[in-house]
Amino acid sequence: MYSIGICDDEKNLAEEASVQTDIMLDIPEKISIEEIDLCSIFCNLFDNAIESCKRVPIQEQRFLKLCAERKAGYLIIYERNAMTGKLKRKNGRIITNKKEISEHGYGLELLRMMSEKYDGKMTVHTYPGIFEIELALEIKDT
Repeated sequence: MYSIGICDDEKNLAEEASVQTDIMLDIPEKISIEEIDLCSIFCNLFDNAIESCKRVPIQEQRFLKLCAERKAGYLIIYERNAMTGKLKRKNGRIITNKKEISEHGYGLELLRMMSEKYDGKMTVHTYPGIFEIELALEIKDT
């Protein structure tokens, strides 16, 4: 699966940014979720997390945890990472905190659309210093 290779590449980028990583992926070989969509999901999760972690001034506090597993007919993808500050929301949606709005890649919006495409849901939580996201994507029998 390409998504596993992408995770390896992204893990290397995280480690270059002094981000401690913990990755556990248990993705079935035959899955009804398109490979290109899985790649997009994992790339977005990693890119957002690495960018967030780079803003954490104390390198020892930078971390990224990514898990994926099949559970009750869904592929559950869970990601948690270090962050600084608070998320900005507008009309119930998270908006960029980048200085240049044009640099905003709409990653979270893409993740939300992917969860809807696969009859699932996306939940986002923040705690002091922590960002957490979970995607539940329905797996149809192949």
